Amino acid sequence: MGVTTLVAAAVFGGGWAAASAVQSPTQREAAASAPPKQPVTAAVTRGDLADTITSEATVRRAARERLALTAAEAPAVVTGTPVPAGQEVVAGHSLLEVNGRPIVAMPGAFRFYRDLEAGRSGPDVRQLQQGLTAAGFAVPADGVFGTGTERAARDLYRAIGYPAHEVADPAPAKADAGASDAESSPPTTHIVIPRAELIVMATDRAHLVTGPAVGASVDDETEIVVERGELIAVAEVPSTVGVRVRAGMTGTLTAAGKDAPMKVTRVDDSAKEGESTIELAPTAAGATVSSAAGRAFLRLDIEVVRRNSLLVPSTAVVTGGTAGGHVRKRLADGGFVRVPVDEAGQLGGQSAVVPTTRGMLQTGDLVRVD
Repeated sequence: MGVTTLVAAAVFGGGWAAASAVQSPTQREAAASAPPKQPVTAAVTRGDLADTITSEATVRRAARERLALTAAEAPAVVTGTPVPAGQEVVAGHSLLEVNGRPIVAMPGAFRFYRDLEAGRSGPDVRQLQQGLTAAGFAVPADGVFGTGTERAARDLYRAIGYPAHEVADPAPAKADAGASDAESSPPTTHIVIPRAELIVMATDRAHLVTGPAVGASVDDETEIVVERGELIAVAEVPSTVGVRVRAGMTGTLTAAGKDAPMKVTRVDDSAKEGESTIELAPTAAGATVSSAAGRAFLRLDIEVVRRNSLLVPSTAVVTGGTAGGHVRKRLADGGFVRVPVDEAGQLGGQSAVVPTTRGMLQTGDLVRVD
């Protein structure tokens, strides 16, 4: 009896095992199929719906000027750079030192073409007098190098810490041939301002950009670059991008950790083949941008559809039907609810939406996009 029971159990068990290993074609297809497709969602964000470009930019002054030096003697070598790059240069200041002598900045319209001294007159003397006055050493601009001009020039050299060039006056003829040397008048001198010690810039104030370093040789081709005016931003972009930029477009410049609203003032396609130069100025009156060293970054709006709006992928907006447009917002339980919206604009695969019921759609909500 016990043996029969064991055999029956084995046969029954073997039949169950065989049945479980055999599947119909329908069962095999179901087992191999992918799991049910899950809804695809995207987060709602807030921002500007705009076509933008980003680029590195530099911050500089609006106007740039190249100042030409005059080499009076050879060899002429830079022996000092009293003004560091970025610092303001004012009329009457020594901009550079060459062969131990100062190169004095003077406002004017032309380079000085001769050395100036007492008795000379002309437009160059008048320009010198105007420069002395701008430097704080007032003298009438009558175009004649007289005692007042000489006094002002001596004061300028004294202020910048250099002796003026002294030249002995011709000895006067003796009235009495028998007079002794002890009775003769002491020799007198006057100053000469070498043209090589004057460098002309368009205004009485500017900021130094670059100049020759100590030890560099100086000739008539040597230049100093200065800037003046308000601080602006300059960006170099491919010409394929530059053709889309127009004066008046707005953007944001990030420099030294601060953001400044900017407006395009000029687009130049002629500077370099294949590139466009974009110049921008602060949009707000009195606003400035930082001139601190380091890179600046520009975000420029090419086309602005809507600012400060809720943004969703355009595929999330369902349109058509009598109910108008809507998005499907995900609920906490995994389900979805329709939120009626007005589509305020569309650009680059994104849509700006406004929920018809305030508060029904917020930043961070997930909406279905499939």
